[in-house]
Amino acid sequence: MKKISAIFMCSVLCAVGAQIYAPTVANAAAPRASDNPMFGPYRNQISLYVGWGSDSSRLYPDFNYMVPFGIVQLQYSQPIAFLRLPSRVNITGGYTFGWGKSGGENWRDYSHLVASLSWDAAFLNWRGFYLGAGLGIAMKSGMDARQDSRVMFTPRAFLGYRIADRWGAELFFQHYSDGNLTPVNAAYNFVGIGTTYSF
Repeated sequence: MKKISAIFMCSVLCAVGAQIYAPTVANAAAPRASDNPMFGPYRNQISLYVGWGSDSSRLYPDFNYMVPFGIVQLQYSQPIAFLRLPSRVNITGGYTFGWGKSGGENWRDYSHLVASLSWDAAFLNWRGFYLGAGLGIAMKSGMDARQDSRVMFTPRAFLGYRIADRWGAELFFQHYSDGNLTPVNAAYNFVGIGTTYSF
């Protein structure tokens, strides 16, 4: 059963990746770069994000359950349009890391490499500020006692600001869960900050 679930989730990962990146490869649905508040007049972006984890399955930040668990991510993005919203598609590599014990758990046991494909859209844009949300699917380097799957769904929300022509800063919230596709799914969240560089 676990092998079937793994094959199914890998198929979903491939299908979602194809749907996200097909418009980019075909140069379809690409907006004018200047219309996208996340990029300005540029067509490429590199971002660095650092987050602090919470032991919570809620789809919003819960600062009552912060634990010694973090994430660092390096992301490459390109602008697209989705339902006429300024958006971006992302390829992300990262690492989740624990540095202590909390709630009877050793969070060092949950350190993994993570690779993901995702899509973000900016819903509001005002004087350099933008507010958005996104959805992605990720593959981590191993399973552990908290999660019985290597494939994770990664919805996120973010608030950004263009601080200079090429530079931006973002606050983000990101949820990691397999959507209860497996029996063991102790989801967790990250809140953090990031910086973006467009070119």
